[in-house]
Amino acid sequence: SFSLCEKENTPCGREKMEEFEMAKRLKRAFTITELVIVITVIAILAAVLIPTFANIINNANESSDIQAVREMNIALSNAEALDGKPETLTEVLEILEEAGMDANQYKALANDRKLVWDSTLNRVLYVTLDNAVMFPEEYADTEYVYGTWITLTGQMAGDDSWMMDDNTESVTGTTYSISVSGSSEPINIALDQNVTYTKYTINTNAQLMSLSEYLRADEKNNNGEDMIIELSANAEIDLRGAEWVSISEFDGIFNGNGATISNLTMTDRTQDCVTDFASTTNNTYRPYGFISVFEGRYFGNVTFENVNINAPGEVSSSNHTVAAAVGAVMNYSDDYTTTIDRITVTGTVTSAYRVAGIVGFAGGTSLNRMTGDVTISNCINEATITSTLCAATYNTAAGILSANNQMENGSTLILENNINRGTINGQIAGGIAGALFGAGAKNDAGSFSDGSSGTIIIRNNTNAGAVNANHIDGYANGTYTENGEWIFTVEESVRAAGIVSAQTHQERAYVYGNTNTGVITATNEVAGRTTAAVQISFAATTSDRTSLGCIVDSAEPGGTYIQNVENGSATVK
Repeated sequence: SFSLCEKENTPCGREKMEEFEMAKRLKRAFTITELVIVITVIAILAAVLIPTFANIINNANESSDIQAVREMNIALSNAEALDGKPETLTEVLEILEEAGMDANQYKALANDRKLVWDSTLNRVLYVTLDNAVMFPEEYADTEYVYGTWITLTGQMAGDDSWMMDDNTESVTGTTYSISVSGSSEPINIALDQNVTYTKYTINTNAQLMSLSEYLRADEKNNNGEDMIIELSANAEIDLRGAEWVSISEFDGIFNGNGATISNLTMTDRTQDCVTDFASTTNNTYRPYGFISVFEGRYFGNVTFENVNINAPGEVSSSNHTVAAAVGAVMNYSDDYTTTIDRITVTGTVTSAYRVAGIVGFAGGTSLNRMTGDVTISNCINEATITSTLCAATYNTAAGILSANNQMENGSTLILENNINRGTINGQIAGGIAGALFGAGAKNDAGSFSDGSSGTIIIRNNTNAGAVNANHIDGYANGTYTENGEWIFTVEESVRAAGIVSAQTHQERAYVYGNTNTGVITATNEVAGRTTAAVQISFAATTSDRTSLGCIVDSAEPGGTYIQNVENGSATVK
């Protein structure tokens, strides 16, 4: 039976039914139309509010950027009042670091803004991507001039005007002549008669930056093999400490024309380089320099002044090779000799393994030995050269050439009339050359496994710099691996010499007419063979070759010979 209230036709029942229907209506889902309306409203609100919030955040970031620029300029102004204007970005970063600012790592927080150092004003400017000055306001009318602005992370914008038609010239014929200071006779470089070369003239630092960018790009002209690059005669091109990225490969002609390139800086540990050739498995060459790999006809007639090179790129291979001018020089042509000539270097060059002032490596690879000829001549190193890691034959430091390897029969390497005045530091340290291997590893019988060796001639060079070979305690003798792969082997021997430090190429190597006036010192803080020599220190297999001075006083063909010049001094500690 039903109560009176539960019956529909009673007032109480009708009230209950209305409440029930109301609850059903409240519980039903939104229709599609209602959902679309809600989403549209939310989207409209977001479109209005999100940019507003973003602008608020960006404005806050811009305020932070401006405050940072203000503090940087106060530091620069104070330092300038005491010591004058800094000349390079490196000096600017040192000033800011002393003021407690790691400016090299500072990037603009606001969108589409950047921080640059104006070398003319000696001020940090806060600018748009179109180079309009936002702050300080007093420099709002400052117009960008190529080569005067450098970002705090080291980038200088390139100027492509060197490629314009009015700045180029076609060159044909059999020779290209280079005039050199102090000589009435030009240097004549043989040309390929079947090729029309294009000569480009570089006048400014920004144009030089652009050249590097062009030769590193995918559209590069066959590594520049039909290009002649000429700097303006006796020009002074100041890179102002901007981070230089190595010209990856260049196969053309580079005539410095007596110009000076100053403040070449390479300190970026993320910089890439040419790594497509190797000497041994899992030990790829990584060459760094003004040019990474040079296989052209001529590079020279230029001064690199006040270079600042400190372990650029990833130091992941014991064949990590660094030099101011050329990381690696190679030649596989029978038609011409690759010539590195009349290059002068001052400043400092430091890295972990193979280090030199002029050329880091000369030769080929274990799979593709060098077949052509290379001459390194009339070069002067006045830079301090330091190889920091103790890894025996991979830890070579030299003023002119750090290492040579993998030469085929018929290939000749000549080092002549070069001078080293810089201080050389490393476990294997030589005033002129570090380690000469010629054809790479020998077999168990002590001869080259396939009879290939090439010829090495080192003549009429002079070392006047101090040569310091040392093996500091900290790297024990043995093999070092990572993830099961060989990285490097540490040996305890130490070798220092005025001319050539480590010489294992003993079949066709001739070392004569050289002079050493520098002080040669070898120091070994751990057990191991220690050799100091006025002229040459062998990677000897017999103990008598560890004596001071020279080995043989002769210059006749048929073996390895050394002119016995006893000036200078050598000391073992």
